[in-house]
Formats: sequence, structure tokens, C-alpha cells
Amino acid sequence: MAEEFRTYCSRLYGLTPDDRVFYMTCTALNKELTRCTQLTYLPDIRVHDLRHSHVSLCIELGYSVVLVARRIGDTVPVVMRTYAHLYPNKQQELVSKLEAIGSPSSNDDESDLMSLG
Repeated sequence: MAEEFRTYCSRLYGLTPDDRVFYMTCTALNKELTRCTQLTYLPDIRVHDLRHSHVSLCIELGYSVVLVARRIGDTVPVVMRTYAHLYPNKQQELVSKLEAIGSPSSNDDESDLMSLG
């Protein structure tokens, strides 16, 4: 993510080290989130909560823990400790997909392979 940010900044015309890239402070962003959640009658959330939602979505979409850790600038052990509870169903999904690959109905060429043996 840091590399993506550096690339983004390098494309901004005339950006100096003293320029602000984000015009909203953390406090202002938190106040705006609070205002929006109150308008929609949703529970109050913090900016940091968005990080957890993002990681959870990446895991649910099937991205590897290595890729997720790199994306958020964390280590694999920390991501696993924090989000391990999201992975149990992934084990069953993996088993189901592997079993589907080996089932006769999933591969019409299996009978051809059997005749070779």
C-alpha cells in the first residue's frame, strides 16, 4: 500500500513535501463518519473499523493471507491471529472443490484416463 501511495504521489503535479495529500484530518473524518451513521441510524464506526471490513471482504473473496497481509502492511502471523476466525469455512470450501475435481461427473475425460492405466 505504501508503494501504491508513493506512485500516486509521484503523479501529482507540483507536490512538495510540505503539501497535504489528504485534506480531511482524522478528527474531521471521524466526525463525518459519526454524522453519517447517526443520519442512517447505524451503529457508530471508527475509521479503523473500515480496515477490518476491508480485510474481512478480501478473505471472503478468497485472497490468500499472504496477499492480505502485504496489502495492509502487516505480517502473516498478525493477520492470522486477528482474522483466523474467518478461515474455518475456507477449509471446507477447499475440500469440496478438491472432491469436485476428482468426482467422475466433473471430468468427462476420466474414463479415457482410466483406460490408459
